[in-house]
This record gives sequence, structure tokens and C-alpha cells, in this order.
Amino acid sequence: MQELNKWFDDLSKLIQDSFITYKHLSVIKELNAETKFLNEDFFVFFQYQQWFMLTIQLSKIFECKPRTQKRNIITFCNKIIKGDYKEEFEFILLQSKCSNPLSYADFVEKANQIRTKIKLNQVAINKIINVRNKVYAHTDIERKIDFPTIEEVKSIIDLASFSYNNLRGFMYGISTDFSRGINNLTMKDVVRIMQRGLSKKE
Repeated sequence: MQELNKWFDDLSKLIQDSFITYKHLSVIKELNAETKFLNEDFFVFFQYQQWFMLTIQLSKIFECKPRTQKRNIITFCNKIIKGDYKEEFEFILLQSKCSNPLSYADFVEKANQIRTKIKLNQVAINKIINVRNKVYAHTDIERKIDFPTIEEVKSIIDLASFSYNNLRGFMYGISTDFSRGINNLTMKDVVRIMQRGLSKKE
């Protein structure tokens, strides 16, 4: 039980980080044309940092390297299918308040569904992993990289959220909304505060 819960706790943090960075980048993209200071050095570097975090965290979730990526969804689903978590799963079901009768076979079916969805999104996932490997993880930076679009990034984060809610949520009969992210002082608030401050100086 401890291993499963630790896995889900760590995955939850990776998904939450990804949603927050996605929100930052999408706001900057939305406001970029009408807000000149978003093209200045501070925000250029800020975007670089956000892409760095985003590609690192999403690669941890989706790059299939069992020895190094401990929170990889594909490896986790493979273990479920092999029956590695059968005892833990059944113990959790005994303690949970979920009213529907569930079986480990149902859990395996969820894992297979998730693997199928990952395969359907493999092109976008490969872009993210490639950017992590060739831009952020090495000094021999390759400039001709096919960066994922912000829409592709959102779809992969949604896939991570779907996976979490169809594994942990399936066991406990609950759903986690990762899209809420930061509720106080969002990126839009920061930009508006800076706009007001700059307008007073003029």
C-alpha cells in the first residue's frame, strides 16, 4: 500500500507542476502581442525556465526508462498488467469507501486503456522528450528541434491527468482536478500589476 500511494503522490506533484508551467506559458502567449515587456530579457528567460521544467517533468512521466524514470506511467501500467500490485490493490479496496465492486482485472483493463491512449499521443510525447534531451539536458544543443506546440503540451498534461484519475481515482472512487493550479496571484495578475506600474511611470 505504501509503494502505490507514494507513486501516486509523486505523480500528482509532477502533473501539478506541469499544469502550472503550462498556464504560465499559455498566458504569455495570449498576451504577448499586446504587452511589449513580455519580449524583454526577464520574461524571455522566464519562458526558457518554464519550458525547461515542463519538458523535464513530462519526460519523467512518459519516457519509458524503468531504471531512471521511477514515476513513468508506461512502466507502472506494465507492472499492473503483470500483476505486481495485486495484493496492494486488494488491500486498498478493503479499506476504501468505493461502493462499486472492483477487481484487479478491472485495474488491468484501465492500465491497458491508458497504454493505448499513450500510443495515440506518442508523436507529441516524443517531441517533448526530444526537446528535453537535445536542448535542456545536454550542452551540445541542437537548434533545429521540432518543439511541441502549447496545444500539444496541454493534450499531454491532460493525458497525465487522465492516467492518474483512471488509476488512483479508479481505486478510491475520486477525481483530482489538476487544472486549478495556483489560485492566488496568477501570471495574468502579475502582468496586470506590471502594466499598471509601468503606465504610472509614463
